[in-house]
Amino acid sequence: MKYPDFNNKKSYTDFLIQLKKYLEYELENPICKFSKEEMDFSRRNGWSLHLKPIGIRRYLPFLSSKSQKTNTKLSKEIHDLFKKKTDVITEFYKHDIEIVNDYIEYAKRKLGKGELFYFKPIYENCLWTKKEFPKNIYNYLSYQIRINPIRIKNFEEDLKGYFSILGLGLNDKEKTKKANLYFTSTVDPFSFKIPEEYNDVSSEIYLSVTVMAENEKLFDRIMNDVKIKFENL
Repeated sequence: MKYPDFNNKKSYTDFLIQLKKYLEYELENPICKFSKEEMDFSRRNGWSLHLKPIGIRRYLPFLSSKSQKTNTKLSKEIHDLFKKKTDVITEFYKHDIEIVNDYIEYAKRKLGKGELFYFKPIYENCLWTKKEFPKNIYNYLSYQIRINPIRIKNFEEDLKGYFSILGLGLNDKEKTKKANLYFTSTVDPFSFKIPEEYNDVSSEIYLSVTVMAENEKLFDRIMNDVKIKFENL
């Protein structure tokens, strides 16, 4: 179906009618997504609907013109369609959203403490430790680019940082503590002037940089695949 022209509103009523029909059609599309124009209009439409009635029209609504009543009715219907479209996309990725959000909360806590490593046995049942997690990330980014393309760059930058520490798990609890102590207590931990007291965890510390660099490259490939699939739909 023809995409509504958000820049040509010679007849605002006609534009709203066209947009309503477009959204109804989109809800039948299994890979429907929001455009930047839709997101911008959705916000402005929501604001206008939540403005409190002012002046005499609050008490005498019959003074409103026929076109105003029609446009208000259409705006409310469009608002509901935007919400339904959001719910449809969110439901499709529900499983991936839960897994990735769980990982994001974990990563925020670790990075907030300045730690990189985790003790594997504690997290062995977490779904983000499984080999399928990059696929979850792909679906999560697909969700983000479909639901809010205006903010995808922010999600991309933030999630790349969290994703970089993925897989830095150790089976030795004491080594985990010691390696994290090195990162939290060293002014420039990536200079690799590792003090002798950390010799027993030096290989893990060196390896962490390789793992993080490879994770960032993998994330870039995943993000690029998502953009190829969804940005030009």
